[in-house]
Amino acid sequence: LLSPPALAPRAGGTVTWAEAATLPLCLMTRDMNNRRIIDAVFAGVGAVPNPVMETNAFTAAFSQVASGAAATIAPVKLADSLPLVAGTVRLDLIEPQARHRIGLVTMDRNPVPPSLSALADVLTGLV
Repeated sequence: LLSPPALAPRAGGTVTWAEAATLPLCLMTRDMNNRRIIDAVFAGVGAVPNPVMETNAFTAAFSQVASGAAATIAPVKLADSLPLVAGTVRLDLIEPQARHRIGLVTMDRNPVPPSLSALADVLTGLV
């Protein structure tokens, strides 16, 4: 959970999914897999978030956090890899600790497009 200080339930540590559901959240749109995963976790703990904004770009969600308007839920690797606005509160979500594997399927092409090669290099470094 990434939050502006004024909205964060605490300055550090952890936050439950049930607590996170009570915050003004900027979440991905419902057609995105990230949102379906998040909604399933909230449903599993009997919590129903009421997002104040939906977007299909994490940059927009991070902008909402930076402006102080909303908190957001982002994958750990993404949150760790991007510079955040000073003072942003990062709390690990628990109860449950959600883990979800994803896959990437591409066409077997020769030559491999440079962007796909760069993506493969980044993903290999995350495993």
